[in-house]
Amino acid sequence: MGDILIFTWPQLVPLLIIYSGVMFFRYRKRETSFIQQIVYLSFFIYCVLVISETFLPIPISKRYIQMIIESNTAQQNKFIPFSDIYRLVMANPNHLVDVILKQIGGNILLLFPLGFYAPIIWKRFNKTKSVIFLGFAVSSGIELTQLFISSILGVTYRSFVFDDITLNTLGVLLGYYFFKLIRPFLISIIKSIDTPSNENLKLLNLWRDL
Repeated sequence: MGDILIFTWPQLVPLLIIYSGVMFFRYRKRETSFIQQIVYLSFFIYCVLVISETFLPIPISKRYIQMIIESNTAQQNKFIPFSDIYRLVMANPNHLVDVILKQIGGNILLLFPLGFYAPIIWKRFNKTKSVIFLGFAVSSGIELTQLFISSILGVTYRSFVFDDITLNTLGVLLGYYFFKLIRPFLISIIKSIDTPSNENLKLLNLWRDL
């Protein structure tokens, strides 16, 4: 590729290492429990994967950006609700299942874990309304950030798609309902390995559910 440069996901690995070190230090100082560390670390890894999937690679070479413009391979923004879903379905009528699983299902699954983690990590996200707001805010933030980066680069490297916001928000909501479904099992598992004071149930915001 010569002098064609792109920002890719391996460059996020140092962040993961630094975060792991900070969490281990907090654990040694008794500021977090081992179970809480596992939850926070897995959530951080998930966030890194979401950033990688939604923003990377970012083209940072003027030559590479010019190649995208000249080859007419830039992405197209889609601001009209359900226009992208309609386009995908109409363009692939004989592969409707594949479209649903890969495109629609992929966008739902992207933020599904967020709906699961949110009520465990933050006390405020323990109701459907607050979780829907979280999903909409995070998804909108992703799409608007993609739009902002594209405006800086001078080329739409990642498109703003309104339908992604709808599907991502639905994914967060489904993740929250999945959490509510298996919450009794989580409580039982944690209680079986917890201290007599139920420290981890309190740290993971599960104490209120008893």
